[in-house]
Amino acid sequence: MLGKKLFLNKLTEQNNIKSIEINSTEFEGSSPSVFVGRDNYPNVNVGPMLSKDFESSVYDTPEAWLGNFKRDDIKKSDRTDSDFRMLRNAISGEEGFKLSISDIINFRLNLLRGKRRMSVHDISNSFAFRMQEIALAKKSVHAQAEFNSIPRGKTFSEDHQPFGPSAGLKQLEIDNAMWQRDFEKAYYDADLLSRDAVINLHRKNFGFTAIQKALSVGAFGKEKNRKLVPTRWSITATDDMLGKNAMTDVRQNEVIKDYRVYESEGLSNYFSILMTPTKWQYEAIEAFINIIGNETHKFGDFERYSGRAKYSEMGGCYYAQRFAISDFLKKQNNQAGAFVFREVYKGYVPTGVWICRELTRRALSSEPKSFKSMKEALNYINSKTSLGVKELGKDMPLLQQNRHSLSNYF
Repeated sequence: MLGKKLFLNKLTEQNNIKSIEINSTEFEGSSPSVFVGRDNYPNVNVGPMLSKDFESSVYDTPEAWLGNFKRDDIKKSDRTDSDFRMLRNAISGEEGFKLSISDIINFRLNLLRGKRRMSVHDISNSFAFRMQEIALAKKSVHAQAEFNSIPRGKTFSEDHQPFGPSAGLKQLEIDNAMWQRDFEKAYYDADLLSRDAVINLHRKNFGFTAIQKALSVGAFGKEKNRKLVPTRWSITATDDMLGKNAMTDVRQNEVIKDYRVYESEGLSNYFSILMTPTKWQYEAIEAFINIIGNETHKFGDFERYSGRAKYSEMGGCYYAQRFAISDFLKKQNNQAGAFVFREVYKGYVPTGVWICRELTRRALSSEPKSFKSMKEALNYINSKTSLGVKELGKDMPLLQQNRHSLSNYF
């Protein structure tokens, strides 16, 4: 059985989705974000994500991608590159149909990546400051760039959002950016720990991605310790910091009295989240069903009341789901055990761990189904999943510890 990293690499290698074609080394448009690579760390490729659209913030705001837009705004059958401005304006929660995985991939593959090699510790130069300006800006920043060669290629990953062609940067000019006031305050506080900056900004209801981007470009922390953080690492670090902070409060809350099942689906995923009347514990299983050939690949991990020290073999999805769940429990002033059942079906394309975070949030925003026993709750989940609880539960050690409630399955 393939490990998750090898499985996802194999999955991304087989897609034939085309990215935008670029025929010039010169570019003008906007930048909604910065991407920090991790290859050859600590000397990594750093640079802006670039869009031909002059307002492109939504292209790097996955929190908005599960929003709706009106059916009449864009016809699925005749979408063109020029439609992306309309997509941007339409992703605003209006009633209609949700963005498909193709919609998301299409506008992400219209983003170019400029890159320049630099040390993660070298954040005092003018190029690094321009990256910070982009990451902390209230909206996308007007940009003009010249590449060393015509950008080519595309990148897909389970860890971060996909993007289109990339090339080395010869020159980059950006307009002055208006920063979010609270981000600016954190940036200039040279004694504020990065963890505290992240938690404070989340407490003020700033979006996850905005916080993560600022962390990635070295905008937070004690001045002498600041450095660039590879994008995929900064995503998991933000999920981990916010999740652990929420779990500290959750462990002090009163335990729920019943068994609750929350559900969501979308983008070829189904999520079922079982909350149990126990102290905090967390376990997740994900099953990729017949996506490569006719095999099912399962990956799972767990933690008990005290948490975990070792990095999860599930990767960033583990931490994204854990943050969403613990943050929800904290806001509800509740404590519970949490078991996540995720099934992934044909048509799925890795576009980042945001899918796990946002589909978990979507599930938790719905009215739960309440049950008097775990057996009843699992019977319901069994009826909703393709593989069933018995098959999924084989790789869930914490769930198996409740054998007295699971006699029908184990």
